[in-house]
Amino acid sequence: FNPPPNLDPGAYNGTYVPGSYIEKGAGRPAAIYDYDMQVQQELATDLIMTVGFVGSEGQNLQANNQNINNMPLQDIALGDELNAPLQNNTYGVPVPFPTYFNVWGNGVTIQQALRPFPQYDFIDSGCCLQSTGHSSYDALLVSLKRQYHQGLSFQVSYTWQKNLNDTDSALPNTNPGQPQVQNPANLHAEKAISVQDLTNMLVVSYMYELPFGKAKPWLNSGPLSYVVGGWKIGGIQRYQ
Repeated sequence: FNPPPNLDPGAYNGTYVPGSYIEKGAGRPAAIYDYDMQVQQELATDLIMTVGFVGSEGQNLQANNQNINNMPLQDIALGDELNAPLQNNTYGVPVPFPTYFNVWGNGVTIQQALRPFPQYDFIDSGCCLQSTGHSSYDALLVSLKRQYHQGLSFQVSYTWQKNLNDTDSALPNTNPGQPQVQNPANLHAEKAISVQDLTNMLVVSYMYELPFGKAKPWLNSGPLSYVVGGWKIGGIQRYQ
């Protein structure tokens, strides 16, 4: 057994290596910043209107958007030649190290040799601790609320918002909005409208106390007042 460090780049050449790569900057706790500003005005008795802005920004979020062993972007210009054998190639692609063909064999392709770590294939760095995700949420809120007055209370709320992020799931490999990174060298390009985005939302809620029973305009006496009194009708309707 050779004690570490093992500096032989062909130690695991062409073989499956279980586990994941975790960089030293991984595992940072997420940080969420919230900010809002609202203005209220009483338009009439017990009728209040509110207009406001709500924002939120998240950083160091759980993500799976890195590919540290992706070939350099400029080499994609080789096109189909990337699948050609490396041995005796005429494109000037060097053999990464002397023992490279020992395990990979003569059929190893040019694209494999162009990777930053050519002795490995895909390197999983998004297993559990990758924290490169970022999100932002901005919303305009408008609401009209009537406090309980003459048996009726209601609230109408409208939200116009945009939710952007580059990691739509807290679990690796389960991201519905990010099946594959477009360019591993430019993760800023991955930030886009989230699958959780709801641009427009209208919510109407209401509660009305029926005018029957004791101390009410109608049917306020007799046995019938106990049967029909004290009832309320309410509902919540949401459109998005």
